[in-house]
Amino acid sequence: MATQLPAGAVWADTGEAVRPDAAPEGQSTAQIDVTALAAAAARRARSALAVSLATRALLALLVLGYVGHVVFGQRGDLFFALVCRKTVPRVWNVLTCSFWEQSLPALCVSVACVATLSRVLEPLWGTAEFMRFVLATAASVGCATFASLFVLYIVTQDIFYLNATVSGFHGVVAALLVAARQLMPNEAPFPLMPWLRVRWLAQLYLLGSVIVAVASGAKHHHIGLSLMVLYGVFSGWVYLRFLQRLPSVSAAAAGDQSEEMSWESLFPQPLQPLCANIGNLFFRLCCVRPAAAGGASSRYVAMLGAEREAIVSAAETARDPNAPPQLQEADARKREAHTQRALKLLEERLRASNRSAAASLEEAEEASPSSGE
Repeated sequence: MATQLPAGAVWADTGEAVRPDAAPEGQSTAQIDVTALAAAAARRARSALAVSLATRALLALLVLGYVGHVVFGQRGDLFFALVCRKTVPRVWNVLTCSFWEQSLPALCVSVACVATLSRVLEPLWGTAEFMRFVLATAASVGCATFASLFVLYIVTQDIFYLNATVSGFHGVVAALLVAARQLMPNEAPFPLMPWLRVRWLAQLYLLGSVIVAVASGAKHHHIGLSLMVLYGVFSGWVYLRFLQRLPSVSAAAAGDQSEEMSWESLFPQPLQPLCANIGNLFFRLCCVRPAAAGGASSRYVAMLGAEREAIVSAAETARDPNAPPQLQEADARKREAHTQRALKLLEERLRASNRSAAASLEEAEEASPSSGE
């Protein structure tokens, strides 16, 4: 017996009518209920599968990886999964390990995440940039996981880490969650959990992988899962923060320097001040060159002023009126962040050069009486 629906019932997520208010002549209300429900469900399924050809190829590659694991077993793992003792001659493992799934639940999670997030990211980035992001994070995750397992073997002298079989799309999924956090940080992804926001999905995914690793007795594949998720979050953040270049942004602007993508924003609120200090220290050591010992000349000050004007001018003119509205808003936020960040660094360099000049002047004044004597 068919369930009777109220007149004018609609789907909660799409707003489409579930069935017509009146049944055509010759059909009962129960028949039209079943027909309308099946048609609407089919439309929703087709909409969910409306992904690009590149995304379909990526999903097919993940499915083929799982089928290969089931068919070939350990022999296939030695060729395509990450095994430290086999990676030196088979260097392709650092890339193929991300697409070699060993678990059906993990495959379902990966397919669902790629199919969902690609519909958000690919229209804004473009297919080439989306696939570049996937391949870059997959290679970074594989290399970092291999290095970590090898270091663990050197430190512990436990052959366990050389024989660990690690694979799965977990790292790229974590990186895609970081990308979703960049574009829609305050969205609620699950209607049944309105308190949950996209900005915390990557961190929750990492926490879940650590819990699984601890609860399973720290088995090798679960340790690898935690490492891959950890490096996926970090590599995705590094790519988006410093390396990504979008067509609508000027060639000189790379990455997203907004506060929402800062290093400390990846951590819980109580830890953010400490993480901000640590991040600023490493940024100054690795990315900012110290001022010259000879002090700041007038030519150097003029250069800083010209550089400041160039940055502001580029931020004001680097706009693409043909870009989608969402991308225009994101670009405006990135340009503002780039400008503020660059101006702050220029001011720090100018203060440092002024301090060096003042110190040199004091030393010269102290040395001048002694030389006269």
